[in-house]
Amino acid sequence: MAARVIRPVLILLSLFIAGCGKDEADTPKPVRTDGYLVEVTDRFYYENTEDYIDFISASTVKVESETLKKIGFSLVADGGIEELSRKVYSEQGNKGLSAHWRMERINFTYNSISATGEPIVLSGAIMLPNSTLPTVEHELDGVTLYNAYWVGTKDIIATDGAMIMIRASYNHLVVCSDFQGYGITEGKYNHPFLEYFTLARQSIDCELAALELIDRMGVRLKKGYGTYVMGMSKGAPVTMAVQKMLENSEPEEVRRRVNLEGTYCCSGPYDVKGLFFSINEGFAKGYLWLVPMLVLSTYCSHPDLFEGFTVEDFFTKSFFNAKTVIDGKEAGFPEAMNSQRMLERRVSTLCNELGFDEIRKILSPRFFSENGDINTEDRLVSIFLGILESNNPSIGWAPKSPVLMEASITDDMVGYEGSYRCYENLKYDERGIPDRYVGFNTYNGFNHDEMSIFGMVRMFVMKNPVESLL
Repeated sequence: MAARVIRPVLILLSLFIAGCGKDEADTPKPVRTDGYLVEVTDRFYYENTEDYIDFISASTVKVESETLKKIGFSLVADGGIEELSRKVYSEQGNKGLSAHWRMERINFTYNSISATGEPIVLSGAIMLPNSTLPTVEHELDGVTLYNAYWVGTKDIIATDGAMIMIRASYNHLVVCSDFQGYGITEGKYNHPFLEYFTLARQSIDCELAALELIDRMGVRLKKGYGTYVMGMSKGAPVTMAVQKMLENSEPEEVRRRVNLEGTYCCSGPYDVKGLFFSINEGFAKGYLWLVPMLVLSTYCSHPDLFEGFTVEDFFTKSFFNAKTVIDGKEAGFPEAMNSQRMLERRVSTLCNELGFDEIRKILSPRFFSENGDINTEDRLVSIFLGILESNNPSIGWAPKSPVLMEASITDDMVGYEGSYRCYENLKYDERGIPDRYVGFNTYNGFNHDEMSIFGMVRMFVMKNPVESLL
């Protein structure tokens, strides 16, 4: 199936480019309150397009998806990155920079808020073209704020480099956060897997820190610049949550600073509650790892709501007591699910190997009524479902800037109907009047991974994926 998807994607390219809780010892120390940026932790320079291509290639090697990896290498081999790089090089040369130009990648730490509402210092990274002459201020055309898909290993984090940084070739500042649980907070905090508004908060704060950083560097943004927020798979609902927060709850100063231009969301699980019910009905059988991840995300992010309950209360005894191996050491199954060293696909394989191939073998009987439906009357289940519903970023607002959603009819994890319902939430008001800023594209023949890859390629090859809505 992968081969059938690579072909249309390559055609597309040719068209566009010729904690869980934490120990007391881990309690965060007081953080700075005079800004978002804490400190720069590392700098990397790519003096020519060859060095830049080598970096993107190295980032591609780390990608978990073999299909996305092939696409990344095809992009390099076909000269797409080099073409974009030379285009920026030429444009900046016309502005008088000539050979005094390079790509810069900078890692930094910044102030934000944890899933439980505490101050937290996180790590993030930027990539940007810049002048090598201290007397010349470089001017960027815009900002790309990227929210990563589900990262199942600590080796694929923003501060190690990311393929999306190719968008610096559009003369953009590319901003990426490691998010809570990764980067400098790995092993200290649980990653709030589906706490979309927590992750959106951390994403916005990362851009604000990045903007402080380039101000100190003497890099300018052109007048009227805009921020394009992008994400696919798990990153899509985080991206949508960023727009909702910017347009409804962020201070005017933050809105002006970010200056949202457009939002691109692909193959996102926006309605987590709906997805959970679908899994109970037999959908997404290959993604049962989502179930314990949902539990751990909600339980660790809302300890006050689960007072009197333990994580063991969510699972069957057989699931909770199952043993697996992490880094050569035997560990309980929930511990495995909470470890960045375990890929969700490996967990899925283990579920099958150990016989946990149905949701009822994973979750406690209290989750189910006699007829097999979800038992919404149970207090623990009710709290759990309420948290899932509160994380749907498509509810309760009307976009004021373009947001484009893309989904596949044959998405085997998220499900097309759920995505379309979320689109309708945004598109139509209570009177049924459509919002011109909301768009939706439908595709067929792509499963979830393939549709996500398609979205990633769109981010690579289109400077503005939401241009059709402007």
